[in-house]
Formats: sequence, C-alpha cells, structure tokens
Amino acid sequence: MVTPAPDNGPGSSNRADRLKSLRKKLSKLNRQPLPDGPPVVPRPEPTPGERRVPDTILYRRDLPTEAPRRVREGGGICLPLEQCLDGCETQSSHGPPFYLVERSMAEAKEEPQGHLLPEMLARALEALARRAAAEGQPPTPIPPEQVCFLDLETTGLGCCPVFLVGTLVCRGREMVCRQFLARDYAEEISIVGAFVEQARQSPLLVTFNGKTFDVPFLRTRAAATGVAFPEPAGHLDLLHEARRVFRDRLPNCKLQTLERHVCQRRRGDDIPGSEIPAAYHDFVHTGDARQIAQIVRHNQWDLVTMVHLMERILLAP
Repeated sequence: MVTPAPDNGPGSSNRADRLKSLRKKLSKLNRQPLPDGPPVVPRPEPTPGERRVPDTILYRRDLPTEAPRRVREGGGICLPLEQCLDGCETQSSHGPPFYLVERSMAEAKEEPQGHLLPEMLARALEALARRAAAEGQPPTPIPPEQVCFLDLETTGLGCCPVFLVGTLVCRGREMVCRQFLARDYAEEISIVGAFVEQARQSPLLVTFNGKTFDVPFLRTRAAATGVAFPEPAGHLDLLHEARRVFRDRLPNCKLQTLERHVCQRRRGDDIPGSEIPAAYHDFVHTGDARQIAQIVRHNQWDLVTMVHLMERILLAP
C-alpha cells in the first residue's frame, strides 16, 4: 500500500495560518461577557406628532419562560386603558397605584338579571344554613354583605404573576363587581394587597376551584410580594358542590359547561382562557387595552355565573 506524502506546499501553510487566526478570534469572543438579551437595533427619532413604537423584546427572567416575542410594529391602532375600561387609578397602601374597575350589576346592560343577584344570593345562603342545621351543625346565618366571590386571571401557573383579581360583593340591594387590575408587573403587590383588605370584610369566600387554585395561588403571590395573607374564615368551593350534584348528569363540571346547561347562560364575544396570558403581556408592552377589556368582561361573567350556580346547586333536590 502506498501512503501519500504529507502536503507541505504553500496551500497548507495558508490554511494553518487561517485556522490559527480563527482560534484567536474565538478565544477572544469566549472571554467577552454575554448580554442579558438579544441586541436592540436603535431606531431614528420620531418626527413631531408621531407615536414611537418601542423596540423592546419581552424576555425577562422574573416572568414565565417563553420564547422572545417582539412588540407589534407598524402604525396599527392602539387604544389606551382609559378608553376601553371605565375605571380609575387607585392608591394602594402596599405598592404603586393600580387600576380599579367597579360596576353595579343592576346597571349592567349585558346582565338583564343583574338586579336579581342579591335575591339569588340570599336564597342560596338560607339553603346553606338549612343544610348545616340538617347535618347537625349550629346554623350560623350569613348576611349577603359578608360574602365575597373571587376569580383570578394570571399569566400562567406556578410562580407566574397574577394581574387581575375579580371580586363580587353585595352592597345593600345591589351586587357590585370590584376588579383590581395591575397595569404592569410592578402593580401585582398592589392588587394582592387590595384583595386582602376586601377579604377582611368578608367572612365567607365563594370560588370555583378556589381551594385548589385561587387561594393557594394568592397565598403564593402574597408571600412573593411580601403581603400578609389571612386565611378565609369560611370558604365555599362551588366546583366541589357541583360535582356532588351534577357529576352523573353532565359530561364534565367545567364552569362554562355548568353555565350553559345548569344556569342557561350564553356568552357572546369572549376571549378564550388560553389566550389571556399572551394578551396581558402584549398590553404591558404595547399599551393597547382592547384585549384587556375582553379579559375584564370574561372575569366579570365568571363571577356573575357563580351567583347563579350557587343558587341552583344549594336549592337542587
């Protein structure tokens, strides 16, 4: 067998020099610190009257891990929060101001039975007291004014931030929906603190899957933001009650299934729950509040459905 002689010509020397130069460049790059995120290409200054779209990329370490999403570019429509939601900036004793949306359900056009909600709640509480007496427990009638319905909207599961805490409470002869909205991630501490103040006035908390999700989630976020979280004195989880009554009658006991088949309520233009986290992130980084208005309506509808469902469950034979 003939072994070829090594290539010692001029071409071999040039390749060796190029490889040596390439190794030096790679070694120099490896010694440089890595940037925190992808580089941002600067844009020219806007002309007078032009609204500048920020060249930012949402990729923060304190948010759920996800692929970088560039902010919407171009001259699209961007409606501010104040034009989409009738609310007000509210001071907080725990952090920066947050946005409060407060509505009487008796005046809500999309809720034709909104004025009947206090009566529904009163009948449900009477049935709850009768059931406690039948089970041998001391009957402790609870007035409607001491009940708080709770529903959360979050950016995901686990340690992700909560950005909307929705509550529904009785004030005299009307039910009032009070929703605490964080306009950015820094306002989370404020809305958690606002709910804690609301919960202290409400001995009975009513949720749907709240024993598994809402209350543990709020407890975790309160600990993360440094807010003292009191455990509710009483907690009625409607998911457990619904399973007891409707487990064998319906295909499942999801809230919207119960809403359609038990409460006979139909939603119109609603945002799917799977799209809510991305919609909130987009709002924080673009300021376009159109989808936030949909999320707030979605949350309000869930709360009102809970009142209907509570009455039908507790009065069911």
